[in-house]
Amino acid sequence: MELTLFILVCIAMAMDIATGYALACKEHNVSSSKMREGLWHKLAWMGIIGVAWFVQLAGEVLSQIDPSLMQPATGLEVIASIGVTGICALCLWNELVSVVENLCAINPDINDKLGRAFKNTEREQEAKTLIDPNKGGEAHA
Repeated sequence: MELTLFILVCIAMAMDIATGYALACKEHNVSSSKMREGLWHKLAWMGIIGVAWFVQLAGEVLSQIDPSLMQPATGLEVIASIGVTGICALCLWNELVSVVENLCAINPDINDKLGRAFKNTEREQEAKTLIDPNKGGEAHA
């Protein structure tokens, strides 16, 4: 299960890179610095997956050495149970949303039909918008 999920994460990352590059080409905005930043983000996700795998493995080893360490009171049981599967699922969701966002930006027809599911409502956007006080407006929270 974990290996399959990890492979899916890698495929989703490749799809995100490909659709992001296609979008940059479409907008005539290919930038090596943006690509490097994106690759660093993906490397960070891989690092988090590696840490999760290590914590899960350490939990299994500790439970064999001293089963009392994995009692709910220590919290190690909860951390070890989240493990690689939970982190990979989170990363996979993040990558798939990014792929859909890229595809919506590339093709407005997709954006009209599917993009609504991934965008904030108008009311949420208004709540987040701040009007510049230097232009005579009021700040909104």
